[in-house]
Amino acid sequence: MNQSPNKIQSNCGSFFPIVALGVLACIAGAFHNSPLAIAFGLPTALGPALLFFLIWKPLSQAKVIRELPSAAFENDEIDVSVVLENHSKISLFFPIIIDHFTPEYHATKKITFPFRVAAKESVKNTYVGRCLLQRGLYRLGPITLVVSDPFGWIQLKREFPFKQIIKVYPTIQPCGNPELQGTASDSAHISQQLKGRGSSTEFIGVREYRVGDPRRFIHWPLTARHGQPVVREHAQPRSSGVEFLIDLNSNALLGTGRGSSLEHSIKLSLSLADEALRRGASVGFHAQGKHSIFIPSGRGLAHGRRLLDSTVSLKPNGERPLDELLHERSYSFDSGSTVIYPVSPYLFSRAQFLNQVRFLSKKGFRQIALVFDEKTFRAVKYEESGPPSTSLEYISQLSRAGAEARLISCGAPFQKVMMENRSQ
Repeated sequence: MNQSPNKIQSNCGSFFPIVALGVLACIAGAFHNSPLAIAFGLPTALGPALLFFLIWKPLSQAKVIRELPSAAFENDEIDVSVVLENHSKISLFFPIIIDHFTPEYHATKKITFPFRVAAKESVKNTYVGRCLLQRGLYRLGPITLVVSDPFGWIQLKREFPFKQIIKVYPTIQPCGNPELQGTASDSAHISQQLKGRGSSTEFIGVREYRVGDPRRFIHWPLTARHGQPVVREHAQPRSSGVEFLIDLNSNALLGTGRGSSLEHSIKLSLSLADEALRRGASVGFHAQGKHSIFIPSGRGLAHGRRLLDSTVSLKPNGERPLDELLHERSYSFDSGSTVIYPVSPYLFSRAQFLNQVRFLSKKGFRQIALVFDEKTFRAVKYEESGPPSTSLEYISQLSRAGAEARLISCGAPFQKVMMENRSQ
């Protein structure tokens, strides 16, 4: 562990008066030629000084190591181990370690070792830390090692300013139907894709021959009967790809803290992505604030970890509207993929966004729009008696444009949102 300890600090309220008393006794004994005063002064002055050295020496050679997971989810309880190593030839008496666990509202954790730590000995103690703050990167505070003598005359402190960061991930919630868990069917229809005309083995009908149709698709019996070429039509191969977009435009933010629209969109997207990955689907992730985030489609739990890492530090600091990001990234989507994105009220007046939804629908992409209920989210930040929400009206427009819309209310369970609140 990379650590650069600060200088040792002392808190010796009784130490200096006792040493001063011994020095004065020695001076008085020498001045008055009193052996009794000198016999009293020497141990009184040298005893505390020797005790100070016996405490300072092992403290100066001590080492503290903090061991904890590199990441955790919101509201998780994690075990944080603190290892105290005494590299001195002198024992450490009554050591106390003070740690600062930032994700728990900057809580101070105190670990007391009731006995001594012998020379060359290493001991470990553990405390429980709760990740109460929302997703983000948190730098853990410095560790302070405190030692003292049995009488409390001398207390010395040494601070270890660790450069250690813990990632706090958003909470993953179940989004599917509990009755369908563990099956290939997805309650949110993530794995179901729109059928389009393509070259799979699934037959969907016949039609007249068009220039460019492959000869192998010609239906020869019907061609002979009608006297003109007729071809078989097949369904487009279904893609198991799911593409998630997060809107980081500063105008998209509603509410504050964990109740904000950004936190809801991140948690819901990650929850759906987790369910899709568990069913073997490939998942891509797209966002653009001050920095662009593009995670190509991938599968497996390791890919899910990359998705979590990419969302830890997302902030609503972008200027680009969602329709522009959707237009740019749509060219990288696999044919037949499902595209899931949040919709904030600032998009209600943008005709470009509806045009992009229609464009994707014509291209055969299945779209799930997560429309934020403007009134419930603004109630977190503003007064509840605001203007009537237009979210329900906009859901109808999205449906006519070819997207499936879900109304997202502040604090609503994701499973209920995806199962019950569905617009076809």
